[in-house]
Amino acid sequence: MRDAGRPDADTLVIDLAEVDSANSAGLALLLEWLDVARARDIHLSYANVPDSLRRIAAFSNLQDVLPIAV
Repeated sequence: MRDAGRPDADTLVIDLAEVDSANSAGLALLLEWLDVARARDIHLSYANVPDSLRRIAAFSNLQDVLPIAV
């Protein structure tokens, strides 16, 4: 996110296509990255979120908090 903090780079999309599965610790990490990005005024979103992570987010009632790129 260091380079994303440049004035010309205020949006960051993290591609999770290579992630096969995830657990609650993975969700916690994505939420932490979201907090760091917001503190730096960076719009962060996640692409290609694995189904396992989507299910955990839904079960935790966090699906609306996790910014998923379309």
